[in-house]
Amino acid sequence: MANEQQRGTVVVFAGAGASKAVDPDRFPTTVDFFELLPEEITENLFFQHITSFLQQENEDGQQIDIENILWTIDDLKEHIEKSSDLKHISGWFMNTSYLAHAVQQHNASMGTFSKMAPEAIQSLSCLKDDVNKQVYSLYDAIPKTEKIEENWIFLLEILLKKYKRVELVTTNYDLVLETAIQEVRDRGFGSIAPGWKDRVLRLLDIELWTSDEKRQSHQGVLTKLHGSINWTKYGNGIYVSDPSYRGAHDKHAIIYPGNKGVADHQPFRTLHEYFKKIVCEAHAMIFIGFAFRDQHINDLCNRNLLEGVPIAVIDIDPNIQIPISGPGTPRVQHLQSGFDRESISKAFKYIQKYTPF
Repeated sequence: MANEQQRGTVVVFAGAGASKAVDPDRFPTTVDFFELLPEEITENLFFQHITSFLQQENEDGQQIDIENILWTIDDLKEHIEKSSDLKHISGWFMNTSYLAHAVQQHNASMGTFSKMAPEAIQSLSCLKDDVNKQVYSLYDAIPKTEKIEENWIFLLEILLKKYKRVELVTTNYDLVLETAIQEVRDRGFGSIAPGWKDRVLRLLDIELWTSDEKRQSHQGVLTKLHGSINWTKYGNGIYVSDPSYRGAHDKHAIIYPGNKGVADHQPFRTLHEYFKKIVCEAHAMIFIGFAFRDQHINDLCNRNLLEGVPIAVIDIDPNIQIPISGPGTPRVQHLQSGFDRESISKAFKYIQKYTPF
C-alpha cells in the first residue's frame, strides 16, 4: 500500500521465542526441544555421556540445549575420524607403534581403539540422524491463520503501511514467517519476497540478496540466516519443497544457530552479507524472542548500526542481556512481555518516535 508518510527501512529479527509465541507445542525453543526427545535418544549411551560432559563443563549454570549436543557429537566424531585415519597425523601416531615409541612405552597397544573407532563413528552418525529426524518432524508444521493473526500478521500489516522497506531476518527454520508473508500479501498489504523463484520446481532465488534491482521489486525480503526446513540441496542449487526429512542432514540446507561461528559456505555467506547490508541501511530494528547468544550476529549489529537507531526488543525474559551498542548510541527499549498486539503496539510507537521520514 502506498503511503506518502512512509518512513525508511525497518529490520525485524525473529529468534526462537517468536515462533514459540505462535504455538509453544509445535515450535519449542532449542532448550525446550531437549525435553521432548524420545527415550531411544535419551537412553543412548553416547547421548548420556555427552550430556554428562557438557554438564561438567557448564560453569555458568545455563541449561544445556540440543544445539550443544549436536555440536559436541560433531566434535567427537571428527576427533575419532582423525585419530583413526592413517593419513592424518593423529591417526598415524594412534594406529602405529610410533606414539608408544616416542614416549618410551614399548608395551602399550593402541589396537583396541582402532577396532572401536568405526563402530563409534557409525553410532554417532546414527545418533545425529535420530536427533535431526525429531527436528524435522517437530518444526514442519504450517501454523493456522488464527495462531499468527494477533502477532505476525498484525505486526506486518502495521509496518508495511508505514515503512518503505520491511526486512525480515530469522535464525529459525520453521515456516511461520512464510505463512504470515503469504497471508499478508493475500490481504493486499505489500509484498515481502519469501526467497524463491516460482516455477515447476521452486528454486532459491539468490539474486534477491545480491541484486539491488531484483530486491527493489519487493517491499522487503525474508532472510533465513540458518536455512529452512524446506530447503533441499540438489546439485549446485537449493530447492524449496516439502519439509520432510531426506534421511541425512547434509541433504538439507540448514545450519544450527551459532554452529561453528561465521557462515563460510553458500548460500549462508550471501545471506549474512545481505544481513550486514540491511543493518547498515536500517532506520529502526525490532528483535522478537531472540536470546542474543549468537556472537557473530551481535558483533555484526554493533559494527554496522547507525548512531541513534531505535531498537525495540520484545522478549518475556526480564534477565535477557542485550549486547547491542553500535558505533554510536542506539536507543534500546526492552519490552518484557509476550509477542502480542500490546507489545507490538508499544514497540511500533517507540521506533516511530525516532524514525525519520
